[in-house]
Amino acid sequence: MLYRIELPEITRKRLTDVVYLQMTLLRYASYRSTSELSRGSCEKYFEKHKRFRGRHKEIAEWIFRGSKKRELLETFAMGNKSEKLAWSRSLHHDVVKLLNNPYGSLTPYIEDKTTPEWKKAGVLFLINFYEQYLDSLPNLFFGIPQVNQIKKTTIENEFETLNKKLKVCPTCDFAIGRDEIDHYFPKSIYPHLSCHPFNLMPICSPCNDKQVKGNTDLLRQSTEIFRSLEQILLPYRTDGLTQHIYLNFDLSNNYKKPEKIDCFSQKKSRYNFNYLETHANTYKLSQRWLKMSSIMEHSIFRTIEKIIEKPENKPHLNIFDIQEILDQYLSQLMDEQGQTGFAFPMTWWLATLINQQIEPVINSNQKIDIQDYPFLAEIASWLKQDTIQHPQFMSNEMIDKARELRKKAR
Repeated sequence: MLYRIELPEITRKRLTDVVYLQMTLLRYASYRSTSELSRGSCEKYFEKHKRFRGRHKEIAEWIFRGSKKRELLETFAMGNKSEKLAWSRSLHHDVVKLLNNPYGSLTPYIEDKTTPEWKKAGVLFLINFYEQYLDSLPNLFFGIPQVNQIKKTTIENEFETLNKKLKVCPTCDFAIGRDEIDHYFPKSIYPHLSCHPFNLMPICSPCNDKQVKGNTDLLRQSTEIFRSLEQILLPYRTDGLTQHIYLNFDLSNNYKKPEKIDCFSQKKSRYNFNYLETHANTYKLSQRWLKMSSIMEHSIFRTIEKIIEKPENKPHLNIFDIQEILDQYLSQLMDEQGQTGFAFPMTWWLATLINQQIEPVINSNQKIDIQDYPFLAEIASWLKQDTIQHPQFMSNEMIDKARELRKKAR
């Protein structure tokens, strides 16, 4: 995430109830064969669990009322008891780990020709909770009194309320609606996290597109190598990338058209660069920002032109005046991060421009040729000046006399 986001407490509590319900149902079916599944046995099993006691009858009735839910649970129950228990325990361990203290690895679901039908049914049962059941779970399923029925729109609205200062997509900085809920760990690979509160994150539709993140598994480094949870950024738990990376814009051929954008870790960042690179590559930030560079270019240079052309900025600005104006705009962009689309990459674009086109002139001990600095040449054209000089090389009759006098005093 480019920006730190907060998880609404009520969302955390309600979705925690949902994932514990999922895990408890799998555990119930793991101990039984298909013929042993019944509303009565389900009631008794749930009554033993403090979290669901008092609601056990309604939960059992809901499970056995829907034929699809019941059929999937019955197919799952056909599996070998020890294999079912081992699998359901590993999933439960992941759920608790991500809730309380994320560390180590997660259990991915990788389907192949040898995957048994009982496991396929278990996976579909878990995924259906998000895709089909989440919007219709009865209020009584939740351990919080007097809460409204949970829906995907509720998750989005609660996120918007708590993170109201954030006006852009937290993963890409686009100023468009966060109209989709991303499964940070894809539900096709981690079905047991399909409803997990720390796995659901409202983002923009381009970020969630299959051509961008899609079903990318951030924990898979290669075919055989998996990362641990400590090696990636986690939603709601880590600082935003804007606090830990800087961008380098390649403006070698055209200061208005970057060739590429590279991400680097700031020296004081407590995150290893691999953490940052994994996230940036997953959401294809550099490539997408490059595609949108014409929009950023128009915003940056139109704003600078408007500032430069203000009457109080005329007549005749020198290089220090220009630096002050650009630094003020740079500070403004920094303040707008999270509020204005692309403020983060535009900040570093402008910083690169200042470093490449302004600082060399300030540090030069020779009179400059403005044509060597096309950005300065454009600023001069806005001001209708022939050039922009360092005060040391500016000349008029009074300044020349003063300089001659100082030479004599040496």
